[in-house]
Amino acid sequence: SRSLPLIRHRVMANTEGQGGSSLSHMIPDQSAEEYHGTEKHGKVGSMNSHSTGFPIEELPRELLRMIVRYMPWQTNIALRATSRLLKQYVDERMWKLVTYPLVMRILFNVVQSDDNLPRTTVKITLWVSRDNQSLFELRLASQLEDALLVERDVEEQKEQKRYEFDFESMDKHATMLGHLRNCIGENINRLEIDGSPSPNSIDAIGKTVDGVQFSTLHIDYAEINDDFGDFIEEHVLQGLEEILLVYIQMNMADPRHFLRKMSSYARHIQIDVYRLPDLAMSDMEYTELIVQMFSNKMDKLKTNFPSLERNYGLKLNCRSMISTIRLMNIVLVPKVTMSPSNM
Repeated sequence: SRSLPLIRHRVMANTEGQGGSSLSHMIPDQSAEEYHGTEKHGKVGSMNSHSTGFPIEELPRELLRMIVRYMPWQTNIALRATSRLLKQYVDERMWKLVTYPLVMRILFNVVQSDDNLPRTTVKITLWVSRDNQSLFELRLASQLEDALLVERDVEEQKEQKRYEFDFESMDKHATMLGHLRNCIGENINRLEIDGSPSPNSIDAIGKTVDGVQFSTLHIDYAEINDDFGDFIEEHVLQGLEEILLVYIQMNMADPRHFLRKMSSYARHIQIDVYRLPDLAMSDMEYTELIVQMFSNKMDKLKTNFPSLERNYGLKLNCRSMISTIRLMNIVLVPKVTMSPSNM
């Protein structure tokens, strides 16, 4: 079988002699046919149908995206010149690199005030230029509403600033939340919710992050009830790569259904189940739930990437305390080697 490093080696070897170490001449748009037509003796074209190697384009589409994501940049430039499909994936990666999220991380920290009324502190980290118009409006609104707690630079990141806002009642700061939403943009690397939001806070948080795509959801020290679960399903699940549930309690009509549904979205799920006594499940029942969660992942793979399913396996780590599973970590990972027999 041929492994991923071999594919990389073939690409780099076959690009030698195309102008030395500089690969910038490969950037202009060319289809596979056009490029191979100019290389009749087969340099980069040695990965075509006449090659004895395994054609990279026959790999599953999701796996191709992963290759493009983790390959060295010069290798990606070489891949870009070999076919229309690889050109598309490399261009997607280039576009993401130049359109990084304005907000890298947003934290909603929910604390109880002295009179036991929910109070939500919003801590947000922005990655924006200092002359960004939305940032200026956000700072102005925060000063007018006396909501800005801390403004500081982030070490070694000149363009990244950290702003912490304190809302005694989020529903009373509609103007501020509007400016906050304008600053966020369309994607955020990480959404963190620390504590149990009240119904009003859930509604305000939902309006703030509506339409935003997240890579990671981290919920800590929170009680997840049905309202909170509905918020997660409606505003957060789509497009997630990773879900971390730590020190949570679940007060839901059907918490198992909620966990199974979440598992069908994220690629990586880590759940601390030590604080879930209300599930009242034995170790064998946890095992059954894990299998069901993994089955959801495979069902979604069958639908979205039919050719990819057989190249994925289950990586499961469980840490135990006495006889009770404390942490279950479910990761969907690609197999190490890829060959025609595995496809």
